[in-house]
Amino acid sequence: MSALREIGPSTPFFDLLQHRYQQLWVQEQKATQKAVKLEKKHKVILGKLYETRSSQLRKYKPPVELGALWHMPHFQKVGPHLDTFPTEADRQKAFKAHREEHAVRQGTLRMGNYSHP
Repeated sequence: MSALREIGPSTPFFDLLQHRYQQLWVQEQKATQKAVKLEKKHKVILGKLYETRSSQLRKYKPPVELGALWHMPHFQKVGPHLDTFPTEADRQKAFKAHREEHAVRQGTLRMGNYSHP
């Protein structure tokens, strides 16, 4: 005696290989979490004070406009008073030498005497 069983459609093997069911489950979970979060956000909690105009003004922080810093107009066109290096290459060479021996010099700005002979 054989039991007759109704055979339904088989699970597509290609969908199993692509983890399609996992992706669908993850999408459903994200959607439900987003819905719950929106519901909690809009839900009025009993005992909580409402936002009044004064409480909103107290919490409000005006946007800060970062404009250009103020400069005195008559000092904008003034160049350097001294130019001690004959060329820009000599200037860069001197700064490079200063950076290289910076570690062995003493003082707060490392511009003093050498720490060893």
